[in-house]
Amino acid sequence: MMDDRYTAVSNPPKDALKEIEFGALRGKSDINPQWKIEAMTEKYGMCGIGWKFEIVDIRTTCMQDDGRILLFMQVNLFIKDGENWSAPIPGYGGDMIVKKNKNGIEPNDEAYKMCLTDALGNALKYVGVAASVYRGFYETKHEKRQADKREEKKRQEESPIQITSTSASGYVRFINGIQCQVKSTRNNEWYDVEYLTLKNLEEILEDEKYSDAYDAIRSMINAKAAGMK
Repeated sequence: MMDDRYTAVSNPPKDALKEIEFGALRGKSDINPQWKIEAMTEKYGMCGIGWKFEIVDIRTTCMQDDGRILLFMQVNLFIKDGENWSAPIPGYGGDMIVKKNKNGIEPNDEAYKMCLTDALGNALKYVGVAASVYRGFYETKHEKRQADKREEKKRQEESPIQITSTSASGYVRFINGIQCQVKSTRNNEWYDVEYLTLKNLEEILEDEKYSDAYDAIRSMINAKAAGMK
């Protein structure tokens, strides 16, 4: 049976999550570090009284000959269990204390703070903080978009369609004379107008390639805009 102290801090609110838009973690969620502190404080009490941490190791490593320097940090987390403190719970973090960008080499005066946040956040995983996010139970906007695309593709493959007309540009077609579809200029896949976002529809409306779908797109924009009021 899962310890209720673990589950009590495992579900961050939506406003504590921010989608990562770039890099290897694109599509995952960045968790607000202040929420982690608040979750621990709510469950265990004030930092230093119900839970605490200590920095036990700091070291730097040069990155070959390009001038960058990595900063590493280890912290030990402790939680109060009755009158006793737990065994040390280790967490490790890293960041650039000297980084390189288009302007050359420059120091990072936020490195120690960011390194500590990273190390403490990793230690907090062991007591359940934001466990639902790390286990993949939270669906990000990126994941939802991908799921919607897979569902739409599956629906189109399973539904018997008859292409009744196609625009001269080749970017607009009508299914069974009613359902309007447009082709993406990015991946050449077909999308039903009714499932596009309002922003997508407005952008398409300005493109001459989709002029044959003007009436269908304008109708869908009006419907979506009315639904937002």
